[in-house]
Amino acid sequence: YKAEVSPRDGFPLDNIAYATAGSVKSVSILFVSPHPGDANGLDSIPGVRVSAKSPDAFTPTDLNNIDLAIFEFAAPKELPTVNSMMVMPPAGDPVFGFEATPSASIQIARWSPTDPLSDSVNFRLLNIGQGELFASHPWMESAVDGAGGSLMLHGERQGHRFLATGFNPFPYLGKRNLPMSILTLNALGYLAGVGANSGGYRTGAPWLVPAGVHDVIIPSGKTIAAKPGTLFSEVSTQGIYKLVGPGSLETPRAVNLADLTTSNFENVPPLKIESSSAAPDLQSRSEKSPLTEYFLAAILALLAVEAMLLYRRKQSPLEA
Repeated sequence: YKAEVSPRDGFPLDNIAYATAGSVKSVSILFVSPHPGDANGLDSIPGVRVSAKSPDAFTPTDLNNIDLAIFEFAAPKELPTVNSMMVMPPAGDPVFGFEATPSASIQIARWSPTDPLSDSVNFRLLNIGQGELFASHPWMESAVDGAGGSLMLHGERQGHRFLATGFNPFPYLGKRNLPMSILTLNALGYLAGVGANSGGYRTGAPWLVPAGVHDVIIPSGKTIAAKPGTLFSEVSTQGIYKLVGPGSLETPRAVNLADLTTSNFENVPPLKIESSSAAPDLQSRSEKSPLTEYFLAAILALLAVEAMLLYRRKQSPLEA
């Protein structure tokens, strides 16, 4: 959609705004777990398709046609090639090197209020029960802490996002466990863009490339290669961006000006003109510097001229 304000003013830069219709993003999830039944409920999320597989039957080639992998009570033997979530990974993992301590009673001590993983989650109502506490990680940061360690780690590696939880949010229960369901949706949104806002994108503000997107067509028509899980920074122009995914499917995304009141001069604060910092120095210098030296130089010059004239007058009778 394109909206244009009328009548146009003399500075029509912000007279136009763009929007896209709401759409459900299709995301395929591979759930690797010794308890495949824990994947039940995820397919109730609009646009989510889930397939389950046991750890013994899993191979890295299973990640070729999926957007997101979830490893429950398991860990991959090599770094996954897609954004992935590890739920209570086993000890001795050679890929991520998690150090975890089991705990029979998990108490949430701290969470980051600005982290998208904790957005809108009421942690006071979140009943985790038993789990494990992570020690500090070399390249993953903590979003939620328990008493004695981290409960949720997240970070990026080789262009992909990874998330680890010291508790089990599955199966997905929806409204029957709303605080945990919101946290699960935040995790899926962090990894695959599920439930991500399709509006509110601004010029100059990079956004995360969703899973499955390999190209972005900017408003000028130029196609730019993109990598899922990384930031797309070519957003200096207002307009409709087309995210190209599997099968050349294009998903539109509206990007508007960072300041929607660019040409609003009705309540503009008056300009305040001030002298430069050098001006007071010159003024003070002229006020403090006396003019005596200039007068003395002028007097000496006049005396020299007068002496020369008198000397010539004295010499003129002799010459006659």
